Amino acid sequence: MNHRERVLMALRHQEPDRVPVDLGGIDATSINGRAYQRLKDRLGIVGGRNRIHHPILDIAIVEDAVLEWAGADCRPVLFEGRAYRPGELFDGTPCEYPINWNPSRQADGAEVVVIDRSGTTLRRAPGAAFYFFDRAPLADAESVADIERRAIEVEQYDDWGFWDGDWAAMEAEGRRLLETTDYLVTGNFSGHIFAGGEILRGYETFLLDLVERPAMAQALMELLTEHQIARFDRYVARVGPFVQVINVSDDLGGQDAPLISPRMYRSLVKPYHARLFGHMKEKWGGYLLMHSDGAVAPFIPDLIEIGVDILNPVQYTAGGMDLADLKSRYGRDLCFWGGGCDTQHVLPLGSPLDVRDAVKASIDALAPGGGFVFAQIQIIQPETPPENLVAMYEAVGEFGGYIG
Repeated sequence: MNHRERVLMALRHQEPDRVPVDLGGIDATSINGRAYQRLKDRLGIVGGRNRIHHPILDIAIVEDAVLEWAGADCRPVLFEGRAYRPGELFDGTPCEYPINWNPSRQADGAEVVVIDRSGTTLRRAPGAAFYFFDRAPLADAESVADIERRAIEVEQYDDWGFWDGDWAAMEAEGRRLLETTDYLVTGNFSGHIFAGGEILRGYETFLLDLVERPAMAQALMELLTEHQIARFDRYVARVGPFVQVINVSDDLGGQDAPLISPRMYRSLVKPYHARLFGHMKEKWGGYLLMHSDGAVAPFIPDLIEIGVDILNPVQYTAGGMDLADLKSRYGRDLCFWGGGCDTQHVLPLGSPLDVRDAVKASIDALAPGGGFVFAQIQIIQPETPPENLVAMYEAVGEFGGYIG
C-alpha cells in the first residue's frame, strides 16, 4: 500500500495497513524552526536547509529526510516564497526566511513587519517573543459603513505578505507531487472568517460585536466570506486538480469551553461557513479539513452538516474533547486528523515514556475503523526536546499497525 492509498483509505473510514502519519501537511501539523533544527541534530541529519516558509509562526519546511524518518504520508503545496535570504530565529539558530519578510528591530527590542498595501505595521513581536502578533486594523471602526468603507483591509486578509504571488510555481509543485510521488497532496488554503473578524477587529472587540453590535460583525463576516470565495476560486483553478485535502482554519474553541455559544454560532457565524464550505465543495471534489483549536465538540454536528470531512487538531486537553467520546459519537461521519499527542504539556514538558503512553492512548481511541490520521496537536513548539519527538514517532510505529 502506498502513502496516498493509505491516507485515502483512512479518510474513507476503512483500516489501511497502518495509521497514516502527517508532519507538515498543513501549517498546524508542522514544526517550529528551532525544534526542527534540534531534531535534525538529534537524528544526525546534516546539510539541507532550515527554511521558514511561514515566518509569522516560524514554521519550517520539513525536508524529505525527516519526513521519511517520521513515516509521513503527506506532502504539502505551500504558499511558499520562491526566494529566500539568510536569517536567524529568535535564539540565533540559523535559518532562511522568504525574501519578502524583512522585520525591523525597534528600540525596545521588538520587531515589526510592514507588509500591507498602506505601509502600516501589520505585525509586531515583542522582544524575545516566539511569534509575531497581528495588529487589529479595524479596531476603531464604529459602524457598518466604516467596515464597508475599509473593505481593502479585509480583502488583503490571508494574503500572505511573505508569499511572492507565484501561482505558476504552486501549480507546478502540485503537479510534481501528484504525478511523480505516491504521497497524498495537501493544500493549505486556510480561509478564516470568524478568526478573521477577531484579528481584524481585535479579539475582545469582535466578540463584543457579536453580542452588542451584531450588524457590524455580520458586515465584516460578509466581506470576509466574499473575499474567501473569490480567493478560493483563484486557488482551486491552479492548485485544486492536484490536492486531495484542502484546509480551512477558524478557531472556535477556548481551552475550557467554546468561544461563543452554539446558539450564537448557528445564528451568526454558521451561515457564512456554510456559504464558503458549500462553494468549496461545489467547485472541488476532495476532502475538506477544518482546523479549529480548543473545545469545539458542541459545533461538530454543525460542521458535519455544512460539509466538513476532517477535524484538526482534535485538542483532547480542552473541555469536552474526550477522544473516545468523539470517536463514538462522530467517527462514522468525521475523520480525525490530529489528537496524537498533546503539544501544551506532554510533548514539550513530559518524558519520552509520557509521550509513548499518550500516543498509545490516542491511537487506541481514534484508530479503530479508520478515519484517523496521526499528527500531534498543533505546531511542535520551539522548546520541545528532540528525544520526545523521537519517542512520539517510535510509538506510532509500535502501536499504529492494524491487525489483519
